[in-house]
Order: sequence, then C-alpha cells, then structure tokens
Amino acid sequence: CKPCEKEMPFMERQYNYFKNQGVEVLAVNIGESDVAIETFAKRYGLTFPILKDKKSVVTETYDITPIPTTFLIDKNGIVTKVITGSMTERDISNYMEEIKP
Repeated sequence: CKPCEKEMPFMERQYNYFKNQGVEVLAVNIGESDVAIETFAKRYGLTFPILKDKKSVVTETYDITPIPTTFLIDKNGIVTKVITGSMTERDISNYMEEIKP
C-alpha cells in the first residue's frame, strides 16, 4: 500500500530507537508473495519481523480494515489503541513512547 511505503522508513528508524527499550514491531503482510515481501523489506531496509497472513487469519480475527491499520499493544498484551490510516514519524515515536514498558 502507498501509505505503508511512506511509513516504513519512519517505522524502521523508530523501531531501532525503541527496540532496546522493550518495544517490538511486527508487520503483517496480507496476500503478497514471499518474493514481494522480501523485495519490499530489502528496499526499505526493514529489520523488524514481517509476518505472513496468507490465510487471512489475523486480518479476520482483528477485523483489519482499512490498510494500514496499526495496533498498540501494551506489556500485558492488551490492545490499547487502534490507528487506521497514515502516521507521521512523530506519531509513530509518540505511540511507541506510550506503550514502552
């Protein structure tokens, strides 16, 4: 998705800043081939895990619409916020700050 392409460098920078503070990033890819996912990750230098939802289990379980949708999950595994649509790098940083343990 176009917003995803714009946000991925932001997400990667913030992930690198917050990962040693107890914040994890997991991306979920919906319907792309392994080659497309690898190419995308390489193009943007992504180092966080990209999970594959080929059978739409995650998509259906969490009713993910529209794309992109971001879930903030606290240290107790509780979804504290759901963000739909684009985010700025400042948004991403603020959200990570909000959920860090």
